[in-house]
Parts: sequence; structure tokens; C-alpha cells
Amino acid sequence: MVLPPLQEEATPDPTPHSTLTKAIVNSFNPDLGILDSKLADHFQEFEPLIAEPPVVDPPTTNGASVIIHLNHVDEPLPRVNVTPFTNYVPPTLPADSQTIQVDVLSISGSNAFPLANTHIFHETEVLAIVHRSKSSTTGLMNSTVWSWEGKTSSLGESEERKLAELAKRYGTSIVPVKQLAEPIELVQCLGGTLAIRQGSRAHWANENTAMHAIRKLHGVFYIDQVELDTKNVCSGFSYCVSILDMVYVWHGRGSPADEREAALEYGKTLTSNPEAVVVLLEGENDDDDEMFWMALGEEAEYASADYWRWRPQVGFSPRIWSVDAGRKQPLLPVFQFTQTQSPESSVFVMDCVFELFVLVPSAARGKRRDIRLALSVATEAAQVLGPTRVFTPTVHVVVLPSQIPVDLRVQFRDLDDVFASNTSVDHMNILTTQEALTHLQTTSWSKSELQSDFLPLGLDSSHLA
Repeated sequence: MVLPPLQEEATPDPTPHSTLTKAIVNSFNPDLGILDSKLADHFQEFEPLIAEPPVVDPPTTNGASVIIHLNHVDEPLPRVNVTPFTNYVPPTLPADSQTIQVDVLSISGSNAFPLANTHIFHETEVLAIVHRSKSSTTGLMNSTVWSWEGKTSSLGESEERKLAELAKRYGTSIVPVKQLAEPIELVQCLGGTLAIRQGSRAHWANENTAMHAIRKLHGVFYIDQVELDTKNVCSGFSYCVSILDMVYVWHGRGSPADEREAALEYGKTLTSNPEAVVVLLEGENDDDDEMFWMALGEEAEYASADYWRWRPQVGFSPRIWSVDAGRKQPLLPVFQFTQTQSPESSVFVMDCVFELFVLVPSAARGKRRDIRLALSVATEAAQVLGPTRVFTPTVHVVVLPSQIPVDLRVQFRDLDDVFASNTSVDHMNILTTQEALTHLQTTSWSKSELQSDFLPLGLDSSHLA
């Protein structure tokens, strides 16, 4: 059945201003009668829900939407041979060197006291390590005197005079060493193991609640007391944790056999009761020990990248290279960050075995040539290292200030200490190689991006002046 068509009615009077689009408002007929005010009252109820579309102002000379163009003149990069990444050998004692005598002396004012535990240092101490050796080839005697300065120690004029006196007695000069930058030769003459504890030697007791990280690096063992926190735990290493009358020795799945043995031997020195030592293996018998995880803070996650399971079969140690395109030798090996004269303004390539990192500290963000060279070196080195590793390492770029990836920070003993002021942020500024190259190649940025505290890679305040 077809109904007759209805007569089309005109739209009533306009609704209040700013409630519909201008196109709809202009279609209303203002000449209608009383319906117009009633409908206006009806639409007034919906005014908070219906708004005009946003109006985008055109760019202005001082607005946040202004595009700023930066013209960079990037000089050609020097040619760098990356083969040192594959054949780098850390410095060690000469192969024909035979140790005759090792003395560790505590220096306090103008006095020197011999220590019984020569491989255990405390961060409050100034020590002298005297190593006398003989060459089996030439028969010549050699003496080395290191001065070790703990990070909470006080090295005054009296201590300096005493150290100079010791060096003169052995016919040599002082070799200064700061905590966390101990050379491999020093650890080797101490028997291959160095343990550093917090606090003073006089107040140390095995009953103290403490956590020690045991890491085998470049063939020697470093045992560092660290804060009792899950963030200092990593699947790649072993740890000793003393709680009340118990000593837990926890082995990560990537800890090799000799590192586990060193951890167990050190754990036994923390108690007089052998039965108080509990050995925990990651993923096997550590889940049920509530006391251990409660002491560490079980809510937090620890560094547990899957690649740590390959560490025992790889046999490499993490390494650092400083990059300076203007230097005669642009790529130099660095044993620890503290060995670099100005680490906060230097660009580094960090070979972490399974990953490569380009580290750009805050004061080096504008060193475009060094950053470009570091990216080029890291990318090429990853391809060279691929056949000798389980897989081709991935390259990342960490730009400070930033939180440092947990699996990266635990591999270097002094990373947090050197860049502590750069890590007190709540975000992680990490880029892929392609993202880093895009930053370096981009010449146009919005003003809002350049007003941030975290400028794009390759820019600093000098570029914006």
C-alpha cells in the first residue's frame, strides 16, 4: 500500500550560537514564529555537549608550531679499522714474570700498616700495594707500587708523602689507582681475586646484612659489595647475600663454573658455620626461598635477558672503546670509564658481547662527528663479530640523561658511579641505529621539540644559539 507523500516542513528558527556548525546554523529560517524560542530552549540543554571544531591558527614567528631549519656541515669520517674488536687482548702481567713478594699496606697519615687479607679492600682506605717480581728470561728484579684510593677515603698530604717514600724505597714511582678502575695486573698479583667492601675495616662484621656481586672479567674475579636491591642482580653473574645468620650464594644461569666456585669460596668466608651457606640456582631451586627474595625486594625485576644462557660458552668479557674523530687514533680501548679523562663529554662504543651500545653522555650530545663515527664503527663491528658470537649483536644508542638498560648497567662496575647525575630520570632514551641516523640527518625541527630538555641527538644548546 502506498501512502500519500507528506508535505516537507521548514526547519525552525536558529539554535543558540556556538552549538552547531555554521553550515547548519545558516540553513535555519529566522522568520518563523513561536517555535523558534521553544526549540532554542531545547538545544540550550545540549550546549555543553556540542562544541565548535578546533580552529588551528596559522604558524607565527614566535609560536610553538614554528619550524626551525638547522644547516649542518658534516665533515667526512676518518677510516677506522674495526679488527681490534675481534683480537683485543687486555693488558696483563708479562708471561715470564714470577711474583716474589706482595705486600698490601694501609696508609694512615705518615704510618703504614701491613694487612693480612691482601685481596680484601675497603672503600674508606688508602692502600699501597707493593709487587716485587723477577723475569724468568733475564733474571732482573722489578718492583711496582700501586696506590689505591677508595671512593670514600681521604688522601691527604701526609698520605701522599708516605706513598712517595715507599716508592722511593723500591726505586720506582707511584702508580695511582682509584676504586673500580683496578687494572688486571693488580688483581693478578693479588691471586686473581679482588674483593671491595663498603664501610671501614674496623667496623666490618660477617653478621652485617650485605650483598656482593661476583664477576669474572678478563680472566680475573672482581667481588664488589653493592646495595641490597634486585636492580643489582643479573642472570649472567653470581652473588653472595648475607642475611641474619644465613649466607645465600645465588648463581645466575649465565654464571660460568669458575665464577660460581669463586662465589662459593667467598660466601664461606662470610660465616664461621659451613651449614649456614645456602646455594641457589636460578630457575631451579630459588623460587621457593621467600627470605632471599624478600630481602632483595621481590616486586622489582632483575636483569634477566635470555641471551645470558650463552655466556659460559662464549667466553668474552664486555669492553669499552672511546671515540674521537679528531684524534690521531680515533678508536681507543678503555678498561673502565674512570680511566677516561672526561667521560661525561666523550662518546663510547660498548661491546657487551650480545649487544653493542653507543653511549652518548649529556655533554657529548652535540658532537655530531664523534656520534656518526661511533655509529659507523658499531654497525661495522657488529657484522665482523657476528661469526664469532652466537648471533650478530644488535646495535643500540643510549642518549643521556636516561635510565640505563638493566642488562647493560650491571656489566660495568663503574657505570653508575661515573654517570650517576645522568641516570636520575624516569624515562629511557634509547634509539635504534636507524632512529639515531634519522636524528642526525634531520635539518628541520619544530620549535616545541627544540625547547625540550631532551634535544634530538646531534644537537645541543650551541647549535640553537
